Amino acid sequence: MFRSIAAPRHALSVIALICIGLPVLAQDSENGQSIYMGYCALCHGPQATGSGITTLPGIDAPDLTVIAQANEGVFPAGEVAQQIDGRDPIAAHGADRAMPVFGGYFEGDKGVALRMPSGQSMMVSKPMADLVAWLESVQK
Repeated sequence: MFRSIAAPRHALSVIALICIGLPVLAQDSENGQSIYMGYCALCHGPQATGSGITTLPGIDAPDLTVIAQANEGVFPAGEVAQQIDGRDPIAAHGADRAMPVFGGYFEGDKGVALRMPSGQSMMVSKPMADLVAWLESVQK
């Protein structure tokens, strides 16, 4: 004779959350490097040190490998993402336009949770999460 064993309510809630699909937390820095080479390397250089071959008059592309150094050793992932996608505009990225230069590519499905130093998450597209992960990986 079998006895029915009921699962605790909280266990069912956890299973339900898993089944409906939670945001992806993992970033692929290898893919981020490919994205960087396609979108950023011309200005910021292949090593992200600001030594690119394309520049705008009067604007030097910064060294992206020292972002954390400039922020007391903490890589500000959320701020970096917002500067790239245009939420925190930078003139060289198209701040004077309705949409940043890279906006169309990085808008996409905002289904990836980008973990910020505060522990909170910011929803971004997969390409943005990957690019930010790569930039974080090249910090000095």
